[in-house]
Amino acid sequence: MYIAHYSVHTDMLKNTVRACKNECRKKYKAVRSNLGETKRDEYSQKIADTLLNLDVYQNADVLLAYASIGDEVATYSIINHALQCGKRVALPYCIPNTSNMDFYYINSITDLK
Repeated sequence: MYIAHYSVHTDMLKNTVRACKNECRKKYKAVRSNLGETKRDEYSQKIADTLLNLDVYQNADVLLAYASIGDEVATYSIINHALQCGKRVALPYCIPNTSNMDFYYINSITDLK
């Protein structure tokens, strides 16, 4: 009986977390889309500058990143910097019709499809 109760509680928690994440995504997607290109570029540059100066980034051998699209934080300068520094860079690929993703190493921005 205790195991069944735990399972129900875990499922409820997963659903609550999923709903919260979806709401946050929706909210901040709207915020980003209302920024305008100039402000978004400014923020992207500040984020890149901050990341590139972190010890954890500078000491990392591998960078897990994403290829930005639309109004997301621009990541191409970060990816290029990491590749130029000899870091291995891996980007996610969402597996169609699932909620899973795999990461794939790239050698250049031109590896993106």
